[in-house]
Amino acid sequence: MALHASTLPLHAPARAWLLQAARWFLLAFLLAIYPLALRLPESLSWENGWLERTQLAMLIIGFLCAAWMRSDLRRGTSDPRAPSTRQTVLRLSLIAMAFWLMCAGRETSWGATFLTRGVMEADGPYFSSSKLWYHMAIKPLVLLAVGAAALAFVYWRLDRPLLALMRQRRFPWAELALVVTAAVMSTLSESSMFFEDSAPEALRMLVEELAEMGCYFGLLLMQTRLFIALGAPSGADAD
Repeated sequence: MALHASTLPLHAPARAWLLQAARWFLLAFLLAIYPLALRLPESLSWENGWLERTQLAMLIIGFLCAAWMRSDLRRGTSDPRAPSTRQTVLRLSLIAMAFWLMCAGRETSWGATFLTRGVMEADGPYFSSSKLWYHMAIKPLVLLAVGAAALAFVYWRLDRPLLALMRQRRFPWAELALVVTAAVMSTLSESSMFFEDSAPEALRMLVEELAEMGCYFGLLLMQTRLFIALGAPSGADAD
């Protein structure tokens, strides 16, 4: 996800191959979620279990990639792109960092998985942010962060470069479709609409967590392709 070679040292063909492979891997993973859920131990879906830890790792990677991009652009002096494009990526990376942080907070019940012991229930441990000393501030801070990000997006007119990518056919539509598919799978599993009434709760939770993990991977892939597309010449392929 780079605007110049120092940020992403891979040559364009190798980078394009890796991104295509990642896209196909995600598609295969989404198709395999239900068969996987039938075979995996139910403890994997527990709160603060291995699946949630993997999700958290992906969110941290997404944050670090956005932060790395922002830091690299602020330091760099050899960026061949126009100042307006450079500014666009700096601003998008800032909003992306806030997004990844909020997702990480949500996955950890806003810190409850680290700061509280939790309660063991039939379907695994349960952690509640209501037991945190700062729980009253969580909702206002989240609303403030979401509102600030939305206002920044509108004020900076970040829709313009994204619409330009769409017109140039360089917007990552395939990745977006996979992200939406994974999000729908996770939502339907959480609401039990994806299963018959007789389906075990553990199966529902496994499908939900696996789909959520696929959604985060897709968002990470989409972020990478967006930053590459914004850094490419207007007539170039965005990998």
